[in-house]
Amino acid sequence: MNVKNTVLGLDIGTSHIKAVSIYREKNKNTLLRYAIGPSLGLATKIASESEIDNIAASEILKNFLTDNGFQDTQAVAVIPEQRVFSKVISMPNVGKRDFKQAIEWEAEQHLPQALAEVYLKYTIQKEHSNSNKVEKKNSVLVDVKNLLSMKTATPQVKSESTVDVLLVSVQRGYVDRYLSVINRSGLAPLGLEPTSISAIRSVLNDETNVPTIIINLGYTNTDFYFCVDNNLRFVRPISLGVSSAIRLISEALDVSPVQANEYLYTYGLQTNALNGKIREIIMPVMRMLMEEFEKSKEYIESREALFGDEEDRRVRRIMLMGGGVLIPDIMVYLIQNISVEVEIADAWKSLDISLVGDSKTMDLFRPLFVAAVGAGLK
Repeated sequence: MNVKNTVLGLDIGTSHIKAVSIYREKNKNTLLRYAIGPSLGLATKIASESEIDNIAASEILKNFLTDNGFQDTQAVAVIPEQRVFSKVISMPNVGKRDFKQAIEWEAEQHLPQALAEVYLKYTIQKEHSNSNKVEKKNSVLVDVKNLLSMKTATPQVKSESTVDVLLVSVQRGYVDRYLSVINRSGLAPLGLEPTSISAIRSVLNDETNVPTIIINLGYTNTDFYFCVDNNLRFVRPISLGVSSAIRLISEALDVSPVQANEYLYTYGLQTNALNGKIREIIMPVMRMLMEEFEKSKEYIESREALFGDEEDRRVRRIMLMGGGVLIPDIMVYLIQNISVEVEIADAWKSLDISLVGDSKTMDLFRPLFVAAVGAGLK
């Protein structure tokens, strides 16, 4: 087995680390190993400007990989959406020679920070002209050599054509620290990319076009990723997550957050467990989640440009990923309250998983490893 064909996909979340080792072949991708464990503050230490914290972060990551038997030498990691600015813009399609300069000028009109303070990545999604529309698909992985700036090949086109371009920017200091932590842990970082991009690659890459909102139910945040034709078109992160429900349970029952977490993942939204007490306690969080989802859906469907060539401009599917998916009966609740097809994202769908785990465990983990697998498949 050629070690150069093996890639570690890494998803460092607020509460847990998820990692997968994937062996890449031309017509087959095989899962060699996977692991999940407490993050031990790793995400916070990566973001810290303290050198001591960064060194500690690399030790935490190195120990996690060693303890779980990973022998990979190269890795792709995901960046939390809260650290990323993503936006799809439409702009005139200038010639190849002037394209980079034009992109930078356009980006400056949209970025929340000065261009000099961020690494900028751009991806051409579609070209629009008077006569036809030609889709342009490019890789969205951040090249380590160029960090978050990628050379995108663009053809000479007529001046009256326009292009849809996905802009992605991340603060330079954060990227530099993240890459340093990965290096110090003994890995060669092949790149970094937003969680949203990894998720799309993991669960939508081989599908026909169905306008989809991927809902990432995380520990401290919930993200909404709107995708059309397997392209990211809209991102909205909100500060509402599993920890919000844990806090309500802890306060209502006067128990520790650890005990509250156990109650949440044991009883969840079940109506017949503890007389529905836990469901009643966390219902304010669920109602807020539904309100934010409806706001996002209404915004998306009110803007025809987000749908590109799609004639039927409505969201037709919801896919769920993240640890919140494991809350008992949350799927039942969402199906009852969302008038769109709802399904659980399957991280393993494009992998041969015959070498690892049992089917029950793998089925349970499939919404948790979506981002990690997407990174490993780049």
